[in-house]
Amino acid sequence: MKTNETKKTGVGRLVREVTLGELVDVSVLQRVQDSFAETTGISVSIRDLKGRAVTRPSTQNEYCRLIGGTKHGRQCCRESNARAVERAAREHRVVKYVCHAGLSQFAAPIEIEGVCVGTIVMGDRPEGQITAARLADLARRTGLPVSKLEDSLDTVKRWSDDEMTRAITLLVAVANSVAGLCYQGAELRSKLRDVSALFEVSKVITGSLDLEKVLYLVAKSATEVADAKGCSIRLLDGKHLVIKSFFNLSDRYINKGPVLVEKSAIDRAALRGEVVQIPDMLRDPRVLYPKDAEREGIRSGVSLGLISKKRPIGTLHLYSAEPRKLGGEEVEVLRLLANQAAVAIENAQLYQQSLEKRRLDKELQVAGRIQEQLLPERPPEIPGFDIAAASRPCSQVGGDFYDFVPLGKNRTAIVIADVAGKGMPAALLMATARAGMRAHLEATSEPRQLARRLNRNLCHDARSGQFVSLFCSVLNAKDRTLLYSNAGHNPPLLVRGGAAHPMSKGGLVLGADERESYEQEEVPLKSGDLVIFYTDGITEALNSADDLFGTKRLVGILRRAGRAGAREIIGRVMDAVRQFSGGAGQSDDISLVVIRVE
Repeated sequence: MKTNETKKTGVGRLVREVTLGELVDVSVLQRVQDSFAETTGISVSIRDLKGRAVTRPSTQNEYCRLIGGTKHGRQCCRESNARAVERAAREHRVVKYVCHAGLSQFAAPIEIEGVCVGTIVMGDRPEGQITAARLADLARRTGLPVSKLEDSLDTVKRWSDDEMTRAITLLVAVANSVAGLCYQGAELRSKLRDVSALFEVSKVITGSLDLEKVLYLVAKSATEVADAKGCSIRLLDGKHLVIKSFFNLSDRYINKGPVLVEKSAIDRAALRGEVVQIPDMLRDPRVLYPKDAEREGIRSGVSLGLISKKRPIGTLHLYSAEPRKLGGEEVEVLRLLANQAAVAIENAQLYQQSLEKRRLDKELQVAGRIQEQLLPERPPEIPGFDIAAASRPCSQVGGDFYDFVPLGKNRTAIVIADVAGKGMPAALLMATARAGMRAHLEATSEPRQLARRLNRNLCHDARSGQFVSLFCSVLNAKDRTLLYSNAGHNPPLLVRGGAAHPMSKGGLVLGADERESYEQEEVPLKSGDLVIFYTDGITEALNSADDLFGTKRLVGILRRAGRAGAREIIGRVMDAVRQFSGGAGQSDDISLVVIRVE
């Protein structure tokens, strides 16, 4: 008893000397807080003795975000929280108060051995109606529009008596849980000198980026730190845990059989962050292979999850030759080792992935150059028509393409297409669609027939969910007509006399329905007409406020084009999209073809 009292006194003294954030990992506090907020749907934050936030607020409502975003609001919030902390600490109980913005809140003390180390603040909800006069005064002080405050307040749920009672009960339970975590943190902090050897081991583990070497060092170090017989490490691969390294265990035992996560209660618990102790592996029903353990000379074990950034990546299993149950301090040391090991393993994995990414980037650069060669080197020179085209992928390879295919005297096929998706899959489908289009043009020059044939090909060859929007047209220079069929593509625009006419006659995107038939339409062209084919990377370009560039802006540019040539118009459109996107950058491939009838 005397020893326990001495121990408590030491912890009590310790909590007076450190801050809440030093007593327990803030990320742990954040998880506890987020879990509580998620369960209740109530805004929660953890604060130190001066009312300053230790954690990020969870489920903060729009009303509080608006007010807290102003200088006056931040100052008043700090003062409200400071008063609540002082009162909760002084009275050692949950206190209720109304903040400067008219919201009811509760503050519960987080106490270790009678010492308040901080508070949990919960609430940000009104009990009744906040008056218009109060909102007007708040708007004046914060500089926010009253209407904006009213709209945001309408989204905030109000307290009922029953909700307040239940919330207070939960708040006390969470405060006690956090206090328990802090107590454990204080104990751990007071014994850090006892794990200096573990720190040295961790330096060795984290000193390499070779994944195989890191895994072996983790297995060896864990065995030595725990004074165990051996260790195995398995990493998650889908639903399985696959053996990746081991120390002082036989190949026979390591290869005893597969480990499916859903069938292993021990591994499921470890992956949730629990330390699972198995004092007797020969009798514990959770053990999958007890006979193999007996042959290996194993009687007990402990399993821990390898968890990095809240994400489980595998498990670490330690084995002993005699029945054994680890003490609390040993468990904590192993938990620390597992955490360090998880970080080291993930770092090594990320390094290997970065090497692989560099290799893939080089391949993508080559693919991008090949894809550029698939696009026409220059537009055709057709008397009476000024034609220009451009394409700008958002990554090294893209899913847009356009093409010009001569069909004999006075006739030229002009095609533009957009493959669903981005990156290499889209680029491969683009190449397939382009090759199919050129092959079918040898058999038919009717746009609707071309669309129908390409659609059948893609319905058979493309993966589910892969589609191509395509606009196929045939320009007859002699008759000055454009015969077209639109397969789900952004309708090209015919601009004549200040009016923009969309060309939408056709059918569904290619690859959606094998039975789809397509229509076509012939459009007569006149001197001064302007025709623009484009992909949705233009009209769906976003700015930093998530606004779309839209068809209206594109039409405005075309109407103001005057007698500008096709190449100049392309430059104007590209510049306008670039300026509109600004810091948001390009999010999709951009392609366009412009035809000016001279």
